[in-house]
Amino acid sequence: MTIGFIGGGNMAEAIIAGLSQKSDSSQKIIVSEPFVERREYLKAKFKNIHLVSDNAEIFNALPKAIILATKPQVFPELLKEIAPYSSGQILISIAAGVTIKTIKAQCPLAKLVRVMPNTPFLALAGCGGITYSKEINNQEKSMILDIFKNSGDLMEVPEEKMHAVTAISGSGPAYFFYFTEELIKAGVAAGLSPEESRILASKTLFGSGKLLIESSDSAEMLRKKVTSPKGTTEASINSFISNQVGEKIDQAVKANIKRSKELAGE
Repeated sequence: MTIGFIGGGNMAEAIIAGLSQKSDSSQKIIVSEPFVERREYLKAKFKNIHLVSDNAEIFNALPKAIILATKPQVFPELLKEIAPYSSGQILISIAAGVTIKTIKAQCPLAKLVRVMPNTPFLALAGCGGITYSKEINNQEKSMILDIFKNSGDLMEVPEEKMHAVTAISGSGPAYFFYFTEELIKAGVAAGLSPEESRILASKTLFGSGKLLIESSDSAEMLRKKVTSPKGTTEASINSFISNQVGEKIDQAVKANIKRSKELAGE
């Protein structure tokens, strides 16, 4: 089975890394990437992929599916370019804010999939959303999910929920990185060395996420279990509450959704 990629950036690299975990020797990966340096990097990292600079070569390889892994800004020109080759082809977009309707307008005979992955795909621990055009059958859905399964988990949602998926999981890693960044700074200000603070904050983030996934308790319940009455944690939580951190998070998610809808032309 041949899988094509148009664009060889970080998210394409993450998905290829997941595909490379498979032992299926019949699997082939072909990537179209315009920058020589990036092609050389990918070729050095992944021995089993074929790199090209011409998008048309991707279609000539007769792939089972093609992942459109370019920036949303280049999609208008990209779709015009690939439209003549797209009849009957499964196209999987991982671009934020680019709707199935938008792609369908340029590639009306293609079978379309929209995926919103996130950067933890780079650590083979990602999650995100996936939605399909009506032409995709169950067998094809299974094949598509198999492409991503080693990189992360995908939740099938109707397309109108993809803006919320973008705000929670697509952009979500940046929220946690930002919180951890500030926590590290606070640790240094409190007397820890930068390395001590980085290790403590990062491993606390990792362990808390692992606990949240593996526990049957909700996030609220786990928080309450840590927060002893009149203790140190309660002092911090009360500070968050008095500074309306919850409301600020809600505002941030709404701002994200607003921008996602703007990118989609809604």
